[in-house]
Amino acid sequence: LFAHPRALWRNRFKTVGVPLIISSGVMVGVFISASNNEQQRVERKFHDSAKEMSDILFSAFEKNIDALKPLKGLYLASSEVRAEDFRLFTSEILNGTNSLSALSWNLYVSKDERKSYEEAMAKEGFTGFYINEHNKWGQVVPASERESYVVITFVEPYAENKIVHGFDVSTDVVRSKALLFANQTGSVAMTSPLRLLQDNNESLYYVIFMPVYRTLDVPKTLSMRNDFLHGYVTALVKISN
Repeated sequence: LFAHPRALWRNRFKTVGVPLIISSGVMVGVFISASNNEQQRVERKFHDSAKEMSDILFSAFEKNIDALKPLKGLYLASSEVRAEDFRLFTSEILNGTNSLSALSWNLYVSKDERKSYEEAMAKEGFTGFYINEHNKWGQVVPASERESYVVITFVEPYAENKIVHGFDVSTDVVRSKALLFANQTGSVAMTSPLRLLQDNNESLYYVIFMPVYRTLDVPKTLSMRNDFLHGYVTALVKISN
C-alpha cells in the first residue's frame, strides 16, 4: 500500500497484495478456529472434572444420609430408646464410615414436658442433666423458658461430645435454619458450615437433620408435622473428611 516507487508497486497490488491479504485472513481464521477448539477442550475437561468431583461429593452426602435411615427406623420401631440402646445401635454405623464424626438423637420437648424430661434423663444416669443453651459469651446456661426445645438427648461417641449433651439446638441460628427447613419439607436438611465448641481445632463441620415423626409416613401438612414431630436423628460430618 505504501511502498515506493508507486508506479512499480501499484501494479503489484493484485499479484502480491491480494494473496497476502487472503493468506493473512486464512492464518487468522486458522488461529481463531484452533483457539476456539482449545477453549472448548479446556472447558470440556473442566466440566468433566467438576462433574466427577460433584458426583463424589454428592455420593458422600448420600452415604451420610443413608447412615441416618436405620437410626430413624430405630425410633419408628421403638417407643422407648435408652442411652445404652443408642450407644450399641450407633457403634456399628460409626465404625462403618470415616466421614461421620458423631450421631445424635435430638428430642422435641414441649414446655410442659421439660421438667419430667429432665427428671427422666437424670434417672437414666445423667446426673444433673438440664436443657441448656449458650449465652452471648458462649457459656453453657439453663435454657430460657420457651414453647418448645430440640434437645441433644443422646450423642455418640459420648466422651468427645458430652459438652453438647442437653443443648437446645434450636437456639443456634445456623442449626435452627436447617431444623425449620427439615420440618417444613419433611425431608433431610443440612446446615451451612459451622464450628463446634467441643473441637479445639476449630475445624469446619456440617450437621444433617432427618426429622422423625410419631407416624410411619411423613405427615402431609406442616400443621400435622408440627403435631407429630418426635425429634431429629442427626449426623455430624467433618468437612475435611
